[in-house]
Amino acid sequence: MNTVHSELGDLAPGRRGRPPRSKVDLFRERVLMTVLAQLPSDAPQCQSDRSAALCGAPLTRKREVRIADHFPVFAEVCRWPLHLLETRSLKPSRLRGLIETYECEPSYLLSHRRIELPASSDGQVVFFPARDPASLLWRGDLYGYLALLTQFRLSELNGDVATQWTTARYLARSLPGACQHPAIARNARTLISLTMRLLRLLPHPCIPVRIDRHQTLALVRSGLSYRAGSTPDPLVHYTMRTCTSGEATLLIPHC
Repeated sequence: MNTVHSELGDLAPGRRGRPPRSKVDLFRERVLMTVLAQLPSDAPQCQSDRSAALCGAPLTRKREVRIADHFPVFAEVCRWPLHLLETRSLKPSRLRGLIETYECEPSYLLSHRRIELPASSDGQVVFFPARDPASLLWRGDLYGYLALLTQFRLSELNGDVATQWTTARYLARSLPGACQHPAIARNARTLISLTMRLLRLLPHPCIPVRIDRHQTLALVRSGLSYRAGSTPDPLVHYTMRTCTSGEATLLIPHC
């Protein structure tokens, strides 16, 4: 059964005796473990922590910090604000802390922050929230996705429904590029499912933003990011069907 519920159900439950972890916690741990397995095995730094985690020991916060102190690649992945994928209630302070992961300093643009995203193909500074979210989509990489994810949650926090809905469409289309990152590729299906679940946070008055899982996976397998007019669209599109005066107008999805 190809559903969000069945996909997320594949994630293992929390270990006995430990507080239950969310699906996002487990996804983040999988991503960190993928990076951990790719670190040099002969490096003496934190060798015991690395070996213990790869052998099934809990990847605790202290263990993460010790490994990150010696491996910048691992430290960068630890910074990724993946907990913005949580759909359970987050305190505003926690949400704002995650949103400000890549904050550098206030910019001259009113109400904007100066954000310099790593691994930009053109090396340019990205102003965030972006006035043109298409610039984040056209990056075609994980950091464009993370910036759009951040903008989606920031719009939610600010009660800006219009920006939140528009950003949701760019976020859905940025998934194929994000899933091709080496740390994400093995867990692409889970990231797609978590994003599908996240989009349910849109207020009910909005036209739904739904992801076409099959089109998204087809792009991932082809090694392509979304390009308007030249690749399949990861979005499910709708048509409006006008009904009689005594019936509600229907939005019919194109499947």
